[in-house]
Amino acid sequence: MLGGATQWASGLAARLDPVHGLRVEAGVPLKAHTRFAAGGPADLFAWAKTPQTLCAAFLCARDTGVPFYLLGDGSNVVASDAGFQSLVARYVADRLECRDRAIEAEAGGASKPRSTTRPAAVLKGCTR
Repeated sequence: MLGGATQWASGLAARLDPVHGLRVEAGVPLKAHTRFAAGGPADLFAWAKTPQTLCAAFLCARDTGVPFYLLGDGSNVVASDAGFQSLVARYVADRLECRDRAIEAEAGGASKPRSTTRPAAVLKGCTR
């Protein structure tokens, strides 16, 4: 699964593997996730579907001393073609809810008429 990723990446991937709702891959090119189509591979890239899985990824990275980068929609990012020796995470929530004649979508949802959960706010609440 991890190809040429570093030993720390293998260990972190193993710790993240049991987290339900978190998909982790090694060597994902960031150019596929940035508006300017620039950027080399992240040692590890995670897609988090819930605030809890995003928090779990952040805490695992922090606890193992691995740099963590939270990537939004990639519109304000110019990533190095050299890549990143880190865990790059993207919040890809897909919860849509209709409440009081309004549609609410979590940040990262396919439609975002009103964001109800901001990824950076989730990380501020991550504690053990």
